[in-house]
Amino acid sequence: MFGPQHYVPILRWKRAERFAVEKLPDCYRARVTPLLEPTPWLFEPPSRANKSGQRRNAEEVIVQISRDILKHWGNNPLFCDFWHVSKVPDIHGRIHPLVFLAEQSHNLRLNIIPVTGIVRPERYQEAV
Repeated sequence: MFGPQHYVPILRWKRAERFAVEKLPDCYRARVTPLLEPTPWLFEPPSRANKSGQRRNAEEVIVQISRDILKHWGNNPLFCDFWHVSKVPDIHGRIHPLVFLAEQSHNLRLNIIPVTGIVRPERYQEAV
């Protein structure tokens, strides 16, 4: 699939990473496929002063991630692994967050490729 000239950077989807991939010239984009690994901090409240432990709405966060991917990376292929956010609750109590991201991606015509590992919960494997 990839040769030795292909690069797969692992991105946590921080602001600087988003801007970096957006600025990547087209001649390099064809040789790069980022691996997006969202982290739990994306789902935490914006203020560190919030001691209640309350999370941001997972649905809104995933919708925003999808929009950001379109804005900063476009429709270029992108790997996505949700293993860092395994504790994020299901959307509407029944839709796995990775499945919800896939739905949002489809609506925006994003080219997201889900990624898994050999030691993942069965529910995650089913979502992939």
